[in-house]
Amino acid sequence: APRPNVDFGSVATNSAENIEKTLTLDSHDTASFRIERVLERPAAVDAEIAPGHKTLRVRLRPDAPWGVLDGVIKLAIDTPHQKQAWIGVHGKLHGDVVPDANPVSLGILPAHREQLLKLTELHRTDGKKFAVGNPRLEGMKGEAELVDCAPKARGCKTLRLKVSDAQPAG
Repeated sequence: APRPNVDFGSVATNSAENIEKTLTLDSHDTASFRIERVLERPAAVDAEIAPGHKTLRVRLRPDAPWGVLDGVIKLAIDTPHQKQAWIGVHGKLHGDVVPDANPVSLGILPAHREQLLKLTELHRTDGKKFAVGNPRLEGMKGEAELVDCAPKARGCKTLRLKVSDAQPAG
């Protein structure tokens, strides 16, 4: 059976401090099942055992870094045959602008070696205009260019990634 998971989905980190998920565990081995302690957790989350020692509370930290959250919370449990339970923790953490793919898979590139990534502004409460700085590729040969979305829309830009023919395959 797949291990239990906590999935935060897509989250703007400016609201992360209020996001909490709970997960209740039980055991077929013993009626007195308890979560004893949290052994390990990803840095982006806090995890605590709720009263009763059967439920885990998982909160995104307000200082969680942007990116893909894909980690494991390891718990010490008191069953006769299993001493640990591992909980998968997943999410996509971002700011006010969200890419339509994260991570971006370059996979098998078409002959023209170009990839388009749409950037969409979610909700602005600070009154600032949607703006993106100068994009650049790092770690590979090519260029990055910012263009208007098609059709043109407020709060939307397209990042065009063009991989150079001089970039080695693989």
